[in-house]
Amino acid sequence: MAQLIDMGPPTPTPHVLPSLLSISHNNPFSVGTAREICKICFDVNRVGFHVPDEVWQAAIPEYYGRNIVCLTCFTRLADERAIPWDHEIEFFPVSLVSHFGMTT
Repeated sequence: MAQLIDMGPPTPTPHVLPSLLSISHNNPFSVGTAREICKICFDVNRVGFHVPDEVWQAAIPEYYGRNIVCLTCFTRLADERAIPWDHEIEFFPVSLVSHFGMTT
């Protein structure tokens, strides 16, 4: 089996969100959505989820601790480490419309 090389956390690459979501047009990093941001890929976490602590601890490198990790990054890391994550996962999807309490 191939050995995984842990290279530590990545260097942040900021995502510039549309001006609708920005507090200040002068500062693209000032985001007013209060939505969770993945600490691995720095994208908006659109689908909340929960797995048992032992699954999380086996899948997520210790230096990310209890930070927000998106579903895509979590499943990638768990699959790379051959951790079965699909048996007890719970999903909590929230659309941007629901997040802001808007009506259509």
